[in-house]
Amino acid sequence: MNLKKSQRIFKKQLIHEIEIYRKKRFRDGSLWREEFVFLKKIKCRISTNTPKSDEVLTEKQQQFLSPFTMYSLPDDIKADDRLVFYHSAGRTIYQAVADPRNPSFLDHHYETPLEETNLTVKFVDSNDIVYMQVTS
Repeated sequence: MNLKKSQRIFKKQLIHEIEIYRKKRFRDGSLWREEFVFLKKIKCRISTNTPKSDEVLTEKQQQFLSPFTMYSLPDDIKADDRLVFYHSAGRTIYQAVADPRNPSFLDHHYETPLEETNLTVKFVDSNDIVYMQVTS
């Protein structure tokens, strides 16, 4: 199976849509601000990572397991990006805890580890820039 056909099949699994926000410095009137600025929307699939009950770590082992993984086509996603997922109960804000992994090394798809953030934010539309402002 070639890469294009495989990606067409994979696209059918991307059932969620998220907004990507990245920390950038920009001018707001006479002030310079550094906030998470809207980058783009992408299609993805967000899955939970739940360890099985029989997975036991020995005393000296450490395991880095993020609670969520986002699967997407290759795109501009970086560590520390904020991802906003809108759903029937409101919205959830995730943080990309690392750069996306490319498990197939063919740019077939990316797997990005995520953690849920408990931030209270306000979205501000200012001079053609939409940014996320923490209001806690």
